[in-house]
Amino acid sequence: MGDLYSLPEAVRRQAEANLRPDERVEWAGTPSPSRVLLNSSVIWIFAIPWTAFAVAWETIALSVLFAGEIDGPGGGMWVWIFPLFGAPFVLIGICLLGAPFWAAHSARATGFVVTNQRLMELRAGSTEQSKFLSPEEIRGVEVRRHGRGTGSVKAICKPVRDRDGDRVYDDWALPGVLDADGAVAAIRRLIDMAGINPRSAVSIAR
Repeated sequence: MGDLYSLPEAVRRQAEANLRPDERVEWAGTPSPSRVLLNSSVIWIFAIPWTAFAVAWETIALSVLFAGEIDGPGGGMWVWIFPLFGAPFVLIGICLLGAPFWAAHSARATGFVVTNQRLMELRAGSTEQSKFLSPEEIRGVEVRRHGRGTGSVKAICKPVRDRDGDRVYDDWALPGVLDADGAVAAIRRLIDMAGINPRSAVSIAR
């Protein structure tokens, strides 16, 4: 079972600062950067063709600019518009390609803590972020095992209503954590100790 000392030091200090006097840690762990990278890389299906098209456009536009092949009235203006128009699309493509690597980097400064009172998600860095989930908001647990004790755990949350009255599901994902079974057991104890939904199902995907 993970404890606070399994977390990166900055995340551990953040967790200790957020613990209540009567709060007890049941489990703690970090997401796997490689698993986060793998899960996020699906964006490349869109990002690669987007970036390829944007770079091709920009290359052609710049070649026309330096060759000075647009003549006639307004030619001097148009020769600059096409490169300027394409530049933001290239920048967006680069950001999309880099997004999975940024997510993996962020995972290295992220920690999850299950206590006898709530579930925490903590992110260290230049700006600390803390999220808390009470047992009243949880209706079940799902786990997908990856082998050697690791797995991706999801706390299934009860739906809430948005401004339009539609149901919104904001489940909490704990991707690629070590001791996935320990995380599931701790979340189940959290629900059971609160006396809420004691038969919450654990859905297991292999």
